[in-house]
Amino acid sequence: MNRAEAALKYFDDGCDCGKALLRAYEPILPLDEPTRLRYRASCAQLPGSPAERCEVVSGALEVLAHLDTSDAHVPEALAARFKDRFLAGHGSTSCKKLLGYDLSELHDFSEAVDSGAVDRVCRGLIKDVCEILDDLVS
Repeated sequence: MNRAEAALKYFDDGCDCGKALLRAYEPILPLDEPTRLRYRASCAQLPGSPAERCEVVSGALEVLAHLDTSDAHVPEALAARFKDRFLAGHGSTSCKKLLGYDLSELHDFSEAVDSGAVDRVCRGLIKDVCEILDDLVS
């Protein structure tokens, strides 16, 4: 199973997109046990939670920040390259703009889930982010 497939499985199992991504990339990160446990805690995004930045983008930036590298500037440079590629393909990192719903509003949250937008849009973003990350960390 590749990382995109693993992230989608975690997403299908109930993790929000950011946590699903972190779980999929966890094996390549030099994390201590408390950090690993934090990544595995409460996967679901709560209705009404502020969601200005797309969670899968946040997860990707966290993955890049935790890479094991001897040069402290490498994660910074990779994060800049990630953002450039993501923005080139999607035009925004705002959850509201990408999804078309404001997940901080309970009504929008329910509508986004019921309409299938969360499943459809977030699954696509997870795949795209994994492709970018795999290119950057390989």
